[in-house]
Amino acid sequence: MNEKTMDMFRTLTEFPSASGFERELRGWMKDKLSAYTDEFVQDRLGSLFGVLRGEESGPKVMVAGHFDEVGFMTTGITETGMVKFRPLGGWWSQAVLSQRLEIITPDRRITGVVGSTPTHLLDESQRNKPVDLNSMYLDIGADNRAEAESWGIHPGMQIVPICEFTPMANPKKLWPKRGIIVTALDLHLNWLKRCTKKNCLTRFMLVQRFRKNWGFAVHVRRPI
Repeated sequence: MNEKTMDMFRTLTEFPSASGFERELRGWMKDKLSAYTDEFVQDRLGSLFGVLRGEESGPKVMVAGHFDEVGFMTTGITETGMVKFRPLGGWWSQAVLSQRLEIITPDRRITGVVGSTPTHLLDESQRNKPVDLNSMYLDIGADNRAEAESWGIHPGMQIVPICEFTPMANPKKLWPKRGIIVTALDLHLNWLKRCTKKNCLTRFMLVQRFRKNWGFAVHVRRPI
């Protein structure tokens, strides 16, 4: 894999874009594709289509991916400064405990650790059950609600896992997010080298893939 593609994997892996918060990533992708696309089409939900027009009678080819990732959204702050949240997308609750997450504010990223009631304070029946997401909180180090609010935190902000780009011991394998975006973008750019203009290539990046496939549902009803 060349260094340019590797850098693209790194950028997209570390780009925060939970379901419903895809605006910044959409702008990044549009900038990358602007020099290689005949036109852009954006639907009202926010999905983006980069279209290379070919002959009308030629086949249509679509390379599809999604902007969003599973994440969370802030729903409130307790009196002790703990941030409450709800999931965006499907999460197995036991995979969330002790995760390091980031709240994305307009000015900075605020790191926290997911916690819940300590084991020694639970009775026997509670210890043997999975911890419900509603019982968890994000500890960001604030002493109280006022301090957390002074850092710019309020309900409705996206929270994403801290997921660093990680090459594996096997150089052929990576641990990225949004690998399909890189693959689709790479295909789009390489297609230009072989394009005869007989085909119509649509580079389709949808939003809210992890919220009941809303982005796909809109697209399948929309001709390009």
